[in-house]
Amino acid sequence: MGGSRSLAHPVVAGHAARPHFAPDRGIPLSWILQKLVARESGRAIGSARPIVGEKLFTCETGLHVQGLMVDPQTYEPFVPELIGAKRKLLIGSKTGCRAIAATMKRLSLPGLDDVLLTNLTSRVRRAAHELQRLLADHEIVELATMQPGS
Repeated sequence: MGGSRSLAHPVVAGHAARPHFAPDRGIPLSWILQKLVARESGRAIGSARPIVGEKLFTCETGLHVQGLMVDPQTYEPFVPELIGAKRKLLIGSKTGCRAIAATMKRLSLPGLDDVLLTNLTSRVRRAAHELQRLLADHEIVELATMQPGS
């Protein structure tokens, strides 16, 4: 943010260096302050900006999702909840089976065996490619509930 320094970066670095740091004191406050300064100054925060960007904890590609599912620290230096954020899996043409399975669970859809999950993943990828965009939850539900071959 031109002319002002980000407080979020040193605060999170301090947290990483000192595990006993109380996250409910410094990190959410610095995050809120940075958002407030951006709003009041009329300057947008870049969506991929470290720590405060809206897309910080989003992931689409199969390899990254697999890493996150096994060990979130593979791609995330701290948990999203530390700054009041949540991880979001984006469902698109690069999505893998693990992301589809996690999304189905989040949407309270029944689990699928490996063959049906692979087929659904193919349909999701094809739909996202044809639409040239990510899919919304209602589109995933529609694809998951349609009969194979329809």
